[in-house]
Order: sequence, then C-alpha cells, then structure tokens
Amino acid sequence: MGWEGLKIKMLIKDRGWTLQRLATKIGVSRQSVTDWINGQIPKGHHLISLSQCLGVTPADLFTPKPDDSISVPAHRKRGSAKIKPATTAEAFKLAKEYKSLFFNDAAGARLTDVWKLELGEATPDPLSIKSIAQELRSESGISPDNPMNYRYVFKMLDKLGLVVIFRNFHEPKTYAFYSKIYGRHVIFVNTDTNIMDLIFALLHEAGHALLDRNGETFSDEDESVCDHLAGYVQFPDSYVDDTYESIKGLTPGEQINKLKYRCRKYGHSLHGVVTKIKGINPVFDLSVHGADTNLKKEFPSMGQVLFETSDAREYVDKLFNFTPSFMKIIISQLDTLSYKKLAELLELESTLDALEVHEELTRRKKAGRDNIC
Repeated sequence: MGWEGLKIKMLIKDRGWTLQRLATKIGVSRQSVTDWINGQIPKGHHLISLSQCLGVTPADLFTPKPDDSISVPAHRKRGSAKIKPATTAEAFKLAKEYKSLFFNDAAGARLTDVWKLELGEATPDPLSIKSIAQELRSESGISPDNPMNYRYVFKMLDKLGLVVIFRNFHEPKTYAFYSKIYGRHVIFVNTDTNIMDLIFALLHEAGHALLDRNGETFSDEDESVCDHLAGYVQFPDSYVDDTYESIKGLTPGEQINKLKYRCRKYGHSLHGVVTKIKGINPVFDLSVHGADTNLKKEFPSMGQVLFETSDAREYVDKLFNFTPSFMKIIISQLDTLSYKKLAELLELESTLDALEVHEELTRRKKAGRDNIC
C-alpha cells in the first residue's frame, strides 16, 4: 500500500479549508501538513487525527493493495482500436461482481493444460497456430468442412474449461472480454452483440485465454496470434477454397449475392470470409461493408437469442446449452444466492422474473440429486 498525500489536498479543497485550518484542527504546523501532502506519512496518532478531521479512514489515504484475485489483461477492441483505461476499469468492475461466486468454487475445473503447453511462452509459428485451430475445431464437434457458428463456439469453449458469462456492457464494439477470477478463465459476452460478430470475438478471446501469461498485457504480436487462430478456427481451408471457387469470374454484384447466400446458410459475416479469401488471392478486392451491415439485420443479438421468450424454463435451457460450466457453479451455490443476487449475476432485472428462474434452477438441482441417487 502506498501513501497518497495528494488526497489530503483534494479533501481540503472539497471542504473549502486552508492548510492552516487543517493543521490547527490536528494540532500540528502548516509545514507538517505540507510534508504529508508531499509524501511523508504521518505518525500513528497524527494519522488517526488527520483521517478523523477529513471524515475518512486511514486506509482511504493509501493506495489499495492490488486485487490479484482478478485480472483483466489489456487488449484491443474490434479491429485495431485500443482498449481505453476506462474500459478496462469497467471490465474489472464487472468481473469483481463474480468474485465471491468463483471464490466459493475454488475446486472448479481449469483451462485444459494441453492447450497452454502447446502455445507455450513463445509466439507460435503459423503452422502451429493452424494445427491448434484444427484441434479446437475438433473439440467443438463441428463438421470438418463447415465454418463455425456461434453454437459450436460455445461447445468448444466449454470443452476447454472456459466459463462464459452474459452481460450487457453498454459500450458498442466491445463484443467480449477475457478475465481470470481466482484462477478460472472467464469470457464475458456483451448481450448486445450480433451473433454474426460474436463468433470471431469469442474465438479471439479464447486465444487470449490460451496465451494468458499470468495477467500480463497482451502485445500486438499476441493480438495477431489471436486473430489468426480465430480465423483458422472459424473458417477451414476447404470452406474458403470452395467459397472462392464459387464466386471466381462473377461480377461484383453476383459475388455479393452468392456470398450472402452462404452467409445466411452458415451464419457468418461477409467480411470474415472475404478476409480469408484475400489470404488465398491478395489481389481479390470486393467491398462488402454495406451488404454485411444489411445482412446482420437479419440476425439477432445474443441477448435476443437468450431472452426470446419470457419462459423461465426455456431461458434456463439456453443457459445450460451455451454456458454449462457457469450454470454448474450457479446451481452449486443456489442455496446461498438471494433472488436479488441471482438477478444481478444473470442480469434479469428487465427481462425475466428472478423468482421464476430461481424456482426452475431449484427444480433442476433437485432432479440432479434424484438422478444421482
């Protein structure tokens, strides 16, 4: 903990006092107060008198000890935009809401070690990244030739031991972020995110989990690795080759229409597959921004998928499908969670009745016990 003498100056200003007035109240010289502001720590009884006069606790005048039980490594947003400190602070604040939940789940599963070992401390080469991507696709259970959709991505994350939590970030272009809470690898998903955008974002954040080096900030090189890994997992080479062959020689309008048909069928963006095609043919140039924007309007956000109906049973079914690891933690601690706390953790206030969801979870918990017996 470090001494924060400048806080004295701020508190004095808030009260409209002078340094001399504070010094007189405490019974010291004005110079003593100046020394404290400049970094000298007041002695025991003076520290107590100082904090009492200012209406704070002694601990308030020190820098809090860093909370190493939670880490939110700094990384970038969509594209090349950097995450601002305020965004990281908000992410940390959100992760902190789940601190007690994960503390009470200390024996829970961890990220599969084999993936951490394969990526290692050094930056993997392109062939290694592609090989890992193929294994991750295999973990999801998707067909080898099909592009990933968001449902299979969630299956893959669960197989890896990653915990997914759905919340609204109230910030555009921040689709998901990676955090570590008491050793558990967690991905927070913005429920405002369109499911088309969500696929690459989730795969990118999975890369963060695999590359995590004890909460260190991710470098631009790390981000590039995560981008390549996400691209290889989302689009197998066979699908990219087949897509490119199907549009070669067509007019730009025909190419866009053909791509839109494929994107509707498999649930991915035009931009993603066009980026992969450029990897095959760097001179390939097709502007799809407008078509991509219009196509996404046909697909729901993750929040719309979750809260499609107000039926608690259907909602809980979806949560168990998308984030079984998180729901197991919720179920295991259900007896200690109030309706209000459950509503906060699942962000139910404006969507579903927390009591109904709690009752449905209680029913499932009891059914699980009965099945074990």
